[in-house]
Amino acid sequence: MINLEGCGLGLRSDFLLDLENHSFKPDWWEVTPENWMHMPKVFEKAFEETVFSRPTVAHGLSLSIGSADKLNRKFVKQIKEFLDRYNIEYYSEHLSFSSLDGNQTYELLPLPMTKNMINIIADRVKEVEDIIQRNLILENATYYLVPYAEMSEVDFINEVLDKPPTKCKNPNP
Repeated sequence: MINLEGCGLGLRSDFLLDLENHSFKPDWWEVTPENWMHMPKVFEKAFEETVFSRPTVAHGLSLSIGSADKLNRKFVKQIKEFLDRYNIEYYSEHLSFSSLDGNQTYELLPLPMTKNMINIIADRVKEVEDIIQRNLILENATYYLVPYAEMSEVDFINEVLDKPPTKCKNPNP
């Protein structure tokens, strides 16, 4: 288990190549896998040196755990490969959706806080965790309006946390 005390910093390509010339190093790094999985060759060596120099966590932006679309298993497998390659123990995502009809919006859209959505999320979390072989950390997303809400956000989140999966057995990762 890594120690995440102290000051963490989101790693950005804007300053990655300048890090070797500076003494500042945060206590840990946060990386967005989608930004680094297909990085240009110019960043590879510096990225590896940086993430292996400090504890690193991954925070994704496009898993779309609450989408009406089927889970993009290919994408989740790419996330697992990324996490394994860089020895990243922790992966978090947003409790939201960002894709519809196979198109990625890159927006964190609010989920309807309903019993049905709780079942969908519980099944998806199990499916993702079976593939990535790690716990999935969910972060609530900012929203201004929640369509079709049947409950408060705190009740919705508590039920998501307490709900066992209903249909995901042992998918082949």
